[in-house]
Amino acid sequence: MSHVLSRRTVCLSTGLTAVATFVGCASSSLSSDEALYKNDQLLPSAPSEPYTGSDEQPIRTQERMFMAMMDADAESLRSTLTEDATLTHITGQIQTRDEWVQSVADKTMSYSNIEVVSAHVERSDNSAQLVARTRTTANINGSDGTWNLQLVSQIHPDGTHFTKTVASLWS
Repeated sequence: MSHVLSRRTVCLSTGLTAVATFVGCASSSLSSDEALYKNDQLLPSAPSEPYTGSDEQPIRTQERMFMAMMDADAESLRSTLTEDATLTHITGQIQTRDEWVQSVADKTMSYSNIEVVSAHVERSDNSAQLVARTRTTANINGSDGTWNLQLVSQIHPDGTHFTKTVASLWS
């Protein structure tokens, strides 16, 4: 099921006021802004056990991350990632959390629209990851485009932070 995030419109069936539109998103059953933003502490990214909670929390964390990317909101984006998290771009470039957040904050990487085509949690004995496919419109280092991105994010055991994200293209 697809949902679209956009800075320009707000329409959640629950009445949540946020800078996003979620269309047909089963995970948008949040009761307040606090549910989105209460987990801002930094956590170590070397969990001793995998995330075992519901799929809903990591998907909410991803929604927070995408909204922060579109708003170039460094603090909100930082709050979705562990202190030593990394992002691997489709080019293979690996950035630390702070390098990537700075690129978003200074709009070297400027995201204008993120359409989530699918998102689900995959689990194994020792890890859990959120796999999302998006259509992402952005200006990256001066190049405008819309990319079909697959983002595989390792989930911290608390479900509210990612420890590593690897981006690739899908068709």
